[in-house]
Amino acid sequence: MQKLADRTVLLGEVRADLVDVDKLHASADIQELAENNISAKNIYNQPADYYAVINNCNVYLAYVDSVRKSQGTRGYYEKEILAVKSYRAWCYLELLKIYGEVPYVRTPVLNSDDAEAIVASGKKEGMVTIVTDMINDLINFRAAENDDLRQAYANRSYRGVSYEDMAIPVRALLAELYLWRASYTGSEADYKSAIRMYHDYFTFPKEEIATGTNRAQWRSRDEQRPGSVSYRSSGYAGFLPTESSEYYGTVSKLRNVFCSLDSNNYYPAVVASQRAKDISKSQDYCQFITEGGGLPEVYY
Repeated sequence: MQKLADRTVLLGEVRADLVDVDKLHASADIQELAENNISAKNIYNQPADYYAVINNCNVYLAYVDSVRKSQGTRGYYEKEILAVKSYRAWCYLELLKIYGEVPYVRTPVLNSDDAEAIVASGKKEGMVTIVTDMINDLINFRAAENDDLRQAYANRSYRGVSYEDMAIPVRALLAELYLWRASYTGSEADYKSAIRMYHDYFTFPKEEIATGTNRAQWRSRDEQRPGSVSYRSSGYAGFLPTESSEYYGTVSKLRNVFCSLDSNNYYPAVVASQRAKDISKSQDYCQFITEGGGLPEVYY
């Protein structure tokens, strides 16, 4: 999943209308994304990385029952199973958004011959077929107990990161799946199901998510520490922790793409588009704090 984090953001943002690519400072791969003309050798065009996650999910789901039975209970791994099913559904949704139709595999691929046979068959499925199966897969798993639509790990964490926050919120994922299917079929029922899932994600009893008062915050380049950035989100569905040093594993490189930093000589590859600037300018409650600590001025 860590290998997919950066490309998921870039494939979504760079091809949208809120950012522009600085061709003088963006790599050829990022420029291809912006132009929707992606070559086979583009580093972000690697569907095999999504299938690596999918296959690991398929292997887990194929063999977890034997472990559950050996423990004398069938309920011990239910939340873990739901988390794995969610990762698989998310990967397929991302593949479908990028490629339209993709090979649909729900059983473990354990050798190269099987993998080559899948590719050679040329069989692919589209958004409606795969998303319908993923919705049923999530809904039918202990559907009678609504609490199972949320992974809870009793506030357990690793290095300050909550296990629960590292899982994909199932209700939010289901809302996305219903919404994408509805965009293809026009189904009123799917639109309503998406609304219901979004509503429950934010307001399910004892799991309510407040919007809060946090904000995005950037330091001016005129300060003593030019170019430094601080950021606070206004709420998130989850996050994927990565290493801080490449020596220890996968490192996110998004800061270098989007932010003005020493490492890119303050020339980011991706900048806000004029449309994004217009939207920002039209919004209320944007505060500029004077350097001397005086009263904030509010820009409208």
